[in-house]
Amino acid sequence: MTNSATTFLLLAGLQMTSVTGIAGIVEGRITLAAPRSLADRPVIFLSGGGLSGAAPRHVVVEERNGRLTPEFVVLSVGSSLSLGAEHQAVKFEKPGVVQVYSRHQPGMSVTVLVTPNHWFAVADRDGAFVLPYTPQGTYDVIVWHKATGFLKQTIEVPAAGIVDASLEIPVQDAPH
Repeated sequence: MTNSATTFLLLAGLQMTSVTGIAGIVEGRITLAAPRSLADRPVIFLSGGGLSGAAPRHVVVEERNGRLTPEFVVLSVGSSLSLGAEHQAVKFEKPGVVQVYSRHQPGMSVTVLVTPNHWFAVADRDGAFVLPYTPQGTYDVIVWHKATGFLKQTIEVPAAGIVDASLEIPVQDAPH
């Protein structure tokens, strides 16, 4: 299911820490019930089971060509973000979706999805994702998409092997 580009994308967004003990792989595909593009890619993360956090990251959002970039960021709890290098950082202490607005440019904002730990991935263009090195245990797989919010399912990760966590997002088309 994975290719080298997908693996690179997922590992670049996943801050790896050493995992002691036995680990499995969580993978799957997110599909949309209504025919639509996955351009606004879903984010998949794990919760529960005693997963620990990773070393916090700091992201600087810059204004370029009249837009904030990146416009969407996924960070784990304890990480921070600043709008421009000279601005004070905002530290995220709780999981959830946060809209951070520019004080200097009204209407400009960045969406931040704060996850409880570093086991997260952004689905590729086909909806595929992989969460490698997941410790054995029971977890909630949570999918967030801007059109639907949060969806959850519970999975059991084996001591070794792959567990399928595919999910369909019931996207409703807006009334005409």
